[in-house]
Amino acid sequence: MQRFDIKGTFHTDESDQDKFLSRLFGIFSEDIVRLWCRNPNSRYNDLGRPTIYSSNERRGKTLDFTFKDKSEDIYIGELKCELEYQNYKFIELDSIEQLDHHTGEAFQRFLAIAKDPQSYNVRINGKETLGNGSILVWGCVNENKKNEIINHFNFHDILSIENIVNDLINWNYADYINYIDTRYRWMSKLMTNLSGGTLMSFQYVNSFSAKSIPPALD
Repeated sequence: MQRFDIKGTFHTDESDQDKFLSRLFGIFSEDIVRLWCRNPNSRYNDLGRPTIYSSNERRGKTLDFTFKDKSEDIYIGELKCELEYQNYKFIELDSIEQLDHHTGEAFQRFLAIAKDPQSYNVRINGKETLGNGSILVWGCVNENKKNEIINHFNFHDILSIENIVNDLINWNYADYINYIDTRYRWMSKLMTNLSGGTLMSFQYVNSFSAKSIPPALD
């Protein structure tokens, strides 16, 4: 079974390809994390998008995920999957300084909750929730630097899209297979239509039968 290599996919000698694929992947990368969280083998569930706000605010800032672990502890999650951006500078997380350019208020609150979970109020689906910290999600992570970054920001964990995808592949997760196959067929249809029906390289996709996919897990 082929392993997903995020650098091999998005950092190649074809810069136009890398730009296109990076932007395309950005459309649905959050969905992949949510699918991972739905699988029984995952160490986290996703409760939805959290809103982080102070006591004098009505709206607050919305982040990407609310992770709940097997101990029922809750962590605010934020995805930063910058692949081709600034000449691939952020494709792999390997230094503390790579987070410096995220100066937006939402991300600063995410960092504050990592240091002090009570620094902001958290609301999920309209309900007040007590958080226990923050979890960062990145494209891929240098394992030799991971603990240093976790300790510096006091993150509970750092997840990588690369490892998440490989988990889903190894688990042969039907929901994920169906999800990717559907988007593969959508892309096939788009490119075929854009070519006026003359593009033949995608036609074999139409012969792929969804019936060959195992039934989705609950």
